[in-house]
Amino acid sequence: MLELRQLVAAQAAQAQLDFYVAQAAANPAEEWLDFVRPEAERGGGGGGSDDDDDSDDDDDSDDDFSDGPGGGRDAGEAADEPDEGSRGARARDRTAATAAEAAAAAPTFPPQVTDVGALRALLTRCGGDVGAEGCIWADDFAFSVVAQAHSLLILFLDMERPKAAWPFRVLAGAGGGATRLVVLRRMGPVGHFVYLAPTAPGKAACWPVGSAPAVVKALWGLG
Repeated sequence: MLELRQLVAAQAAQAQLDFYVAQAAANPAEEWLDFVRPEAERGGGGGGSDDDDDSDDDDDSDDDFSDGPGGGRDAGEAADEPDEGSRGARARDRTAATAAEAAAAAPTFPPQVTDVGALRALLTRCGGDVGAEGCIWADDFAFSVVAQAHSLLILFLDMERPKAAWPFRVLAGAGGGATRLVVLRRMGPVGHFVYLAPTAPGKAACWPVGSAPAVVKALWGLG
C-alpha cells in the first residue's frame, strides 16, 4: 500500500493541487477535501452544546418538591440532598468529561495543504498509521496514476450505488496500452475498495485484457 501511495505522490503536481482547491471551493459539503481548507472552514467540527447546561435545570427540578406536609420528603431527606453548588460542580465535571471524550474520538485532520511538497507528503500517509480521517483515500487521480504505471484497466463494481445507478463502471485505464485488467468492488459502510472474489484460491480477479471472462466483457462492455 505504501509503495502505491509513493507512486501516486511522485506524480502529484501543482495542477493537481489546484484541482483539489477548486473542487473544495465548489463543493463545501465534501469534507474529504478539508485538507486544502483553512481549519476555520472545515466541516464536521461543530461547537459545544448547551444540552449539558440544560441538564442543570432538570437536576434543579427537585427544588419544586415542598418540604411541608404532603411534600414527599422530610427535613432529614432534604438535608441529605446536595446543595446547588454541589450539583453545579457535578454537572461541570460531566461536561468536562464529555468534552474530553469527544476530543479523543475526533478525527485528526492533516494541516492545511498549500504547496505540492505538503500534498505529496499527505499522499504517502496510510490510514493504518494516522486513521481514516488523517489521509487521502484513493480518488480518480490515484487510480489513473496506478493504471498508467502498471498498464492496467481498472473495472469497478459499485455495490453501494443508488438503486437507479449502473453498477459496472471503468475507474481508470492506460488508454490503448492496458495489458491487464482488475475488478474492484466497493462494499461496507465506509466504502472500502476490494478485489472482486478470487477466481481460484490464491488468485485475484486479474486477467490479460483479451482473456477476461465473457461475463466481465459483457457487463463492462468490453470488445
